[in-house]
Amino acid sequence: MKPKHLTILLIICILSFCACNDKDDPEMGVDKNEELVDPNYERAAEIAIRLFNCNLGEPPLTPPEPTSGIVLDAATPNLYSIGLKSAEEALQWFDAHCIPSGERDKVFSSLQDEYHVDFGEHGSVTYKVENTASRYGMVTVLLPKLSVRKQFELIPMELWPDNDNSIFYRGNVVRDTRDNQYYFCVRACEGDVGILISFAGKWNATKYNYEDYYDWWKEHFKLPKGISEAAWNAYAQMYYGNEENFRALFNDIKKRVPDVEFFGAPAIFALTDKNNYSSYRYAVGSPWGGRHLWWARKVWKLTQRYVYIGKNELRPLANYWGLVTFRTEDISKVDHDYWEYPSFYPGVHEEKFVNTQECRERFVLVYEGNI
Repeated sequence: MKPKHLTILLIICILSFCACNDKDDPEMGVDKNEELVDPNYERAAEIAIRLFNCNLGEPPLTPPEPTSGIVLDAATPNLYSIGLKSAEEALQWFDAHCIPSGERDKVFSSLQDEYHVDFGEHGSVTYKVENTASRYGMVTVLLPKLSVRKQFELIPMELWPDNDNSIFYRGNVVRDTRDNQYYFCVRACEGDVGILISFAGKWNATKYNYEDYYDWWKEHFKLPKGISEAAWNAYAQMYYGNEENFRALFNDIKKRVPDVEFFGAPAIFALTDKNNYSSYRYAVGSPWGGRHLWWARKVWKLTQRYVYIGKNELRPLANYWGLVTFRTEDISKVDHDYWEYPSFYPGVHEEKFVNTQECRERFVLVYEGNI
């Protein structure tokens, strides 16, 4: 074949390849949003975020640790204990952590001795009721993609070791000796891990507030991430029914701990200023979801939860007695929608603590007020 013919053939091949990979919208009459999505995967991914703050589509190199519960016996490293006040609270914990959104009403209406949530090939969650003197129930979580096989025993609070001896309590302010960052405590280590929150603006946005995603074509986009839903719920409980005390507490912290940097944060300003009835949106945890086939491309389909902080944003949780949280919203998209996520406020960081010598050495109490 002559060089001229070879050149023409090469040009034709290049044009054909470009046409096949043209990323414009599909032809008229075809739904461009058509996706092949496994609903069981979506359900399992949501629970993976709640229990392990880990994306099912991007499993870590080692099995993740749960965000709730503490191993009380080193001989059973996959058994995490959680102390609760009643069988109703045990059921609430299971409902809040292990049931996908939109399915929670079924738990309270159909639970007898056992409740099973099946995710097909992606795993399962099972709650077995015991209601004995030593245990309210046992939750078994299987998530093969994360190499997770964990159990959570829900026990009476009086059996929790050192249940009156949390190293920090709600309203305390501590300093992290690793970087001199200040936190305030929103949940003591009583029946579960304690929670510390910082709203300091020093947190690097690229390090703490976004996660990176790449599609099949290596196109890059970012999604926000935030502190856990448990931390936001604890913050709501810290404020609910204690508005005057909450305001007095933070005014006193500002006066007595002058190095604290987080008073300009909208989430604090909204609740401490008497005249502020605005709402401020923050990200909750990490997005959940995974890659799916869309028009011969594998794209991300992800869901991000947001929380709205404000005096008028408190909502009682369905099926809960006396538990009030801030309003949340789930937004789901795929990356061919270009992920124009809504505006939100960054700069929030969370740390968990337990009653160990390591935590006592890392976090130093600098303010002992409580609420």
